[in-house]
Amino acid sequence: MVDNSRDRAPLIENELLKKLLALPRADQPDKELSSAVRLLVEVMGATTGHLELVAGDPPVPQFMRGHDATGSDPAETICRGVIAHALAEKAVIQSPSARADARFRDLGSVRRNEIEAIVCAPIEVGDLVGAVCVQRRSRAGGFSECEIHVVEYFAQQLALVARRLVPADPPLPVALREEMRRLQESLVRDALARTKGNVAQAARELQVARSFVYSVVPNVERPPRARRALERASGIVRSADARSERRTISDSASSDPATLALARSV
Repeated sequence: MVDNSRDRAPLIENELLKKLLALPRADQPDKELSSAVRLLVEVMGATTGHLELVAGDPPVPQFMRGHDATGSDPAETICRGVIAHALAEKAVIQSPSARADARFRDLGSVRRNEIEAIVCAPIEVGDLVGAVCVQRRSRAGGFSECEIHVVEYFAQQLALVARRLVPADPPLPVALREEMRRLQESLVRDALARTKGNVAQAARELQVARSFVYSVVPNVERPPRARRALERASGIVRSADARSERRTISDSASSDPATLALARSV
């Protein structure tokens, strides 16, 4: 059988580059990336190709695509230690042999997957960070300078569509909304108790907390982060209370209808 893979290589590379060039205009960039990462592995003679976007602290995966020529799960075989290096240094990381590289040779994934050549290009788009990573195992010899540039270009094009790949924040879960409501009611009761029923002073404190809660909580992704935001809001109320003790509030303000309505709306 005649091996025509070498003859096909330029055609595959052209197909990959055209796909990446058109990526920002694609109606469904996620599908285009699925085929692009497969082409990337084939063009570079690699074993595994993987791209991902994460956000938050600790990082939470938002989008992943990958291809492994052996049929393994690319998310399991990729070396995350190298990705971490690339993100920390904000620079392309490459090595002709991860197993021999002092930076990576002690990593479990490198030893377990017998990773040789590897290249990883990071991206950063606001609060989203990610990387495009390609690796080859067993066969010695690093990726060429041209191949490394292809990975860099892939990462640049991924950055252009990153925001389209990450879904909009979903509505807060019912349980979390109920938790917010209970905390708000508790804040109202506590503020009124601390100010001895001075509604004007309590409303002024709670308006600070309310502003913080509604500017932060709708953007969080998980209940633990929301709880931390609410706890911080409670701290703002206590801080406002300490400041308010140094101010004199007229008795007439406590009967102001607008202030009463504001306190009830929190």
